[in-house]
Amino acid sequence: YRHAYEAAWRLVPGAASMLSAARAVGWTPVVVTNNASQEQWLKVERCGLAPLIADMITSEAFGAAKPDPRIMTHAVDCVRGAREHAVVVGDSLSTDVAGARAAGVAVVWFNRWQATVVDATLRTVTALEPAAHVLEAFDRAVADQLASR
Repeated sequence: YRHAYEAAWRLVPGAASMLSAARAVGWTPVVVTNNASQEQWLKVERCGLAPLIADMITSEAFGAAKPDPRIMTHAVDCVRGAREHAVVVGDSLSTDVAGARAAGVAVVWFNRWQATVVDATLRTVTALEPAAHVLEAFDRAVADQLASR
């Protein structure tokens, strides 16, 4: 089972180019995951994303899981960022979006399965390409967050 599971790991189309583009314009990507540390690092390395991220925060290592806002603020703190200029990109409304909002961090919902959008104020992308479109969503989400303060 394990071999088949690991063999099925695939990048979401556009993930690497989006991370590269984000770094090129000054974003500092950090992965925040509720999955096990060893497995996630292996996945990131095998998929070629390790050089594109600054760090990875796992709930296993941190001691709290998304949607707990502390894991989100810890990720921002790890790269000496400012919450008002950070953005979470996540595919789960219940963990990623809820956690980011609870932490006061801007959020972009990666709605790759094109589910019904239940919140018109939520910035949403349905693909990670083209990267410029995703980066525009980051900027708009941060601007929305700043305007709401």
